[in-house]
Amino acid sequence: MLQFLNQQTLKISKAWRKVKNRTGDRNKADILCHQFVCGTFGIKGQPSMANPKLIVFDLDYTLWPFWVDTHVTPPFKKDPDGKVRDARKHHVTFYPDVPQILAKLHREGYQLGIASRTGAIRDAEDLIRLFDWDKYFHFRQIYPDCKISHFKGLHKMSGIPYKDMLFFDDEHRNIKDVSTLGVTCMFVPDDGVTNASFKEGLELFQTNRGSRS
Repeated sequence: MLQFLNQQTLKISKAWRKVKNRTGDRNKADILCHQFVCGTFGIKGQPSMANPKLIVFDLDYTLWPFWVDTHVTPPFKKDPDGKVRDARKHHVTFYPDVPQILAKLHREGYQLGIASRTGAIRDAEDLIRLFDWDKYFHFRQIYPDCKISHFKGLHKMSGIPYKDMLFFDDEHRNIKDVSTLGVTCMFVPDDGVTNASFKEGLELFQTNRGSRS
């Protein structure tokens, strides 16, 4: 029996990677594996967990602990030790859990986006590049406007329905506005996005999708 289970686990793992690599859609891979398990073991039912197709982050006080247009001084440069500093030699950094969260989501095939209303567009883009985050973000809306405009842009660029998006932001007004579109919105406290708040946001998305189905 143990050998049989090991064989089936290997088949499921290979099938999941094949579908995810071919389509870039981890949701399709999840559904395929669920169907395989149900068929193999005679289980009836549907996949119980929904995952967002686009995860969007604000920048200021969400991914990093400052306002890029007022609290730091460009130009920025990276030291040989990897630290990013501004023109006054101040160390410019991000919230501690953010790199791990972004890297994990990237490995798992999620599409990521940015929605920031900052007017310091070039400075924000420079920091994203210096933090080595360029490879993570598929879609960006960085300009001074309301977040509804940002999400209309993200929807147009990605083709992803609002109901399949998850958004993290530190301002209640943005949470309120974007929620009207049908996006699941997670308010983050003073310590920005953490592993705990990200998990809570994902659980909120799954709860919302369950209530809408």
